Amino acid sequence: LLSILSKFLSPDVLADGAPLAPSGAYRMPPLLPLEAYGEHVAADLPAHDAPEVFGMHSNASTAFQLQECDALLSTVIAIQPRALPRGDGGPSPEAVVAQKAA
Repeated sequence: LLSILSKFLSPDVLADGAPLAPSGAYRMPPLLPLEAYGEHVAADLPAHDAPEVFGMHSNASTAFQLQECDALLSTVIAIQPRALPRGDGGPSPEAVVAQKAA
């Protein structure tokens, strides 16, 4: 924790345009009036935060997306009705969801 804080709590970050992330997408803004910072955030910062902002590898985003997908599909399967398979040999509800998810 101290090594991360030492990176962001140093005199170097006070300079206008000082990079806050390795890609340079996040930089210290210039000294602005308070109202202008909202415009700066909307205009100059990416809409989605990259893992590098939090000091993580880019694979962290992929792992997070896989976890979200697993959670979503588990929820879909859990909330579907517990109907018995049709007598005509049709697919079960679980098989239909699995087929559509594939």
